[in-house]
Amino acid sequence: MRCMGAIILGGANWGLGNVAAAERAFDQARLSASRCGYRFVAASAACYMGMQQAKQARLREAFETYRQALRVATESGGPKAPAAGFPLVKLGDLSREWNDLETASRDLSRGVERCIQWGQADIVIDSYIALARLQLARGDLEQAGHSLREAEQLAQRTKTDPWIICWLDDCRLRLWLLAGDLDAALHWTRTSGLAVDGELCYQHDLHHVNLARVLVAQGARQPSGPFLDEALGLLARLLKAAQAAGWTQEAIKILILQALAFRAKGDDHEALTGLTRALALAQAGGYTRTFIDEGAPMGKLLSRAVAAQAGPVGYATKLLAALENETRVGERAQPSIAPLVEPLSQRELEVLRLIAAHLSRTEIAQELFISVNTVRSHIKNIYGKLGVHKRKDAIRRARDLGLL
Repeated sequence: MRCMGAIILGGANWGLGNVAAAERAFDQARLSASRCGYRFVAASAACYMGMQQAKQARLREAFETYRQALRVATESGGPKAPAAGFPLVKLGDLSREWNDLETASRDLSRGVERCIQWGQADIVIDSYIALARLQLARGDLEQAGHSLREAEQLAQRTKTDPWIICWLDDCRLRLWLLAGDLDAALHWTRTSGLAVDGELCYQHDLHHVNLARVLVAQGARQPSGPFLDEALGLLARLLKAAQAAGWTQEAIKILILQALAFRAKGDDHEALTGLTRALALAQAGGYTRTFIDEGAPMGKLLSRAVAAQAGPVGYATKLLAALENETRVGERAQPSIAPLVEPLSQRELEVLRLIAAHLSRTEIAQELFISVNTVRSHIKNIYGKLGVHKRKDAIRRARDLGLL
C-alpha cells in the first residue's frame, strides 16, 4: 500500500507540474517495492522516476535509472521477463534521442515484444509510440503509421494516461507533416478541443505544444497570415509553464519551435536567440534527434549559429554534421522515379492526401462534401495514374514522386 500510494503521489505531482516532488515520490515507491520484494513494481517505479529525470534534461541520470530498472526486472524473471519491456523501451528511446539508431532498434524491438506480453495498456501504447519515433527517425513513414495505428486502437479501447495521448498526438502530427499532409494536421487541430488562448495543462503534458507545432507549419506556408503570431504567443505562455514546472526538456522543444517560427517570419535575430538558448539547455544531455528531426529549416538555423559563433559552437557543429550526413544518406537512397504520364488533378491530390491520412472512403466524402461514389471514382483514377492497385502502394508511390 505504501508503494502504490507513492506511485499515485508521483502521478499527482506530475499532473501538478512539480517534477522534483514527482521524482522523489517515484523513488520512494521504488525503494518500498524493493524492500518488500516486489521487483516488477520496483522496475516500473524506477522507469517513472527516470521519466522525471528526463523531463529535467538529466538524460545521463535517466539512462542509469532505466538500466537499474532493467536489472531489477531481469533479476526476478530472467532476460525475457515481461516487466523488462518497460525499461527496455525507455533505454531504446534514449538511444534514439542520441541518434544511436542501431541500439535503439535492438532495445525497442525486444521492449515492445515484452510490453505486449505484460499487457498493461498504458505501457504497451507508450512502447508503440517509442517505436514510431524510431521509425520516423529512419524515414520509414509507412511502418511508423502502422505502429501509431496499433497505439490508437488500443487507446480507443482502454482508459489511457493523458500524457501518453499527448505523445501519441505529437507523433501523429510529425508523421503527417513529414508526409506533407498539412490538411490532416489541421483536421486534428479542429477536433482536438485545443485553443490558442486555452488553459495549459500539466496533466496532459502541456499538449498545447502540439497545437503550436501545427501553427508553425501552417505559418511557414502562409507567413502573411496570423498563424506565426498566434504560435509565438502560445509558445511564450508554454515556455513560462515549462520553466515553472522545471520541465527543461519541454522548454528545449518550445524554444526550437520559437526559433523556427521566428525564422519563418524572417526575424533571423530572434530565431538565432531562441536556438542558442535551446542549445545551451540541451548540450549537457546530448540531445540530438530533438534538433535534427526538424529537418532542413533546422539545418539552416544551425549553420547560422555556427557561422555567428553563437552558443555552444562545438555542439551546434556536431548537430549540423549529423543532419547533413542524414540528408546525404537520404539522397543516395532516393530511387529514380519516372514522372507520371498523366498528372493528378487538384481534387485527386486532395483525395490522395486524405488517403495518406488513413481516412475511410466515407470519411473522405464527409471531409470533401462529396458522395462516396465520387470518392470511389477519384480513387480509381488515382490508382490508374499511379499504376498501383492498393492504398499502401499508392501512398508509397506518391511519396516517391513528392506528391505527399
